[in-house]
Formats: sequence, structure tokens, C-alpha cells
Amino acid sequence: MSVAHFQVTAGTIGAFVSPVGGGNVFVLSNNHVLANSNSVMTPLASAPGDPVLHPSPLDGGVLPGAQVASLTQFVQLQQRNNLVDAALAQLDVGTYWAPTYNGQPVSGVSDPVQGAPVWKVGRTTGVTVGTIGSARLRFVAVDFAFGTLFFDDVFEVTGDNGQPFSIGGDSGSLVLNASNEAVGLLFAGADPSPQLPTGRTFCVPIRTVLDTFQVGLLS
Repeated sequence: MSVAHFQVTAGTIGAFVSPVGGGNVFVLSNNHVLANSNSVMTPLASAPGDPVLHPSPLDGGVLPGAQVASLTQFVQLQQRNNLVDAALAQLDVGTYWAPTYNGQPVSGVSDPVQGAPVWKVGRTTGVTVGTIGSARLRFVAVDFAFGTLFFDDVFEVTGDNGQPFSIGGDSGSLVLNASNEAVGLLFAGADPSPQLPTGRTFCVPIRTVLDTFQVGLLS
């Protein structure tokens, strides 16, 4: 699951996608995973064609042998009104493993529902389960190296059984509901602390991501 831009530490492969109607296969993850947090404040952080590594640099991936994809498209981050933290990288290899999650295929796409159980497979914490809290949050503040950015229309997940739903390195994970339908793309959160034992996790609705790039999930 480990993936990242060659100048990024580590993130998670969310899914494989292709354009509506067919075409090339792309890795889907976050902008801050695949595009090195490219923003209006840091436009030179990355460029289309940059190497994307599997495993990520933090997990021992080095150029040129670990390059599996090339950065293709991303939504540039801005100070306010962000709706997604997402990017695509076209696979350089001709084949890829069938995309399953804990051995299960994705059964479709659905919207996040408050109170619904969800789960994910991430690079750092593996398989975790949680519950959707607020299904549509606005003005969610996320800290980046170059400043605090604000996101709208995202949802929050709280880990179940006193365990965190995600921690650093899980960014980019695909979030699924109890029917194995994709509901979100994990992009931010706060790691566990004494004040917040399960941490906090924020996700973009997957429909928003897929519509933005005009792609569909491969399953």
C-alpha cells in the first residue's frame, strides 16, 4: 500500500482508477502524497512527470528502481475553499495486482452517512474500523508545512473500540462502508493524544474525487 512522490516520506495507495469510458490506469491518492503538497503558495513543489515510488521513500523506495508511476494530474491546494486533497499518477508498469481491500473487492460507490460504520486499509495502521461522525463539515483546518489550509464538505471518522482510525502515513486510504462500497478518500487528521485517544480522521467524499478527475474505480 506504500506510495509517495519521490520527495515525500510516505502515504497510501487509495485505489486504481481509469477515465470514464476506459483508458490508462492511474494510482489515486492525495495531493500531499503524490504531488508533494503542490499549492498556490508552493507551485514548484512538483510537476507532471515527477516520479512516484512504491514503496515510498520512508519505506526504502529509491530511484530509479522503485518508480512505478508518474505524477499526472492534481488539484492545486489553496488557502480556503478546498474540496479535495487528491492526485493521480499514471502507472509506468504494464500490469498491476487486482485492487482488493483486505481480500475484498470494492462493490460500488456510495455517499457518507452520519453514524454509519466504515473501514479502511492503510500503509501504517492496516485494517481499522470506525464510525462516521459529521458527514458534511466546513472550514476544517489542516496544517501543512507552508501554513494552515481550510477544507469544505468533508466528513469525519472516529475509530472504534478506543483505537485510532488512522495515523500518519495512512493518507490516501480508500474508506469503505459495511457493504464494501467506497465512500471517501482519507486525507488528514490528528494523531492520538491523551486528550483525544482515538485521534481524528478527515475524508473527502469519493464521489467528489472521482467527479473532479472524471475517473472511475477499478474493481
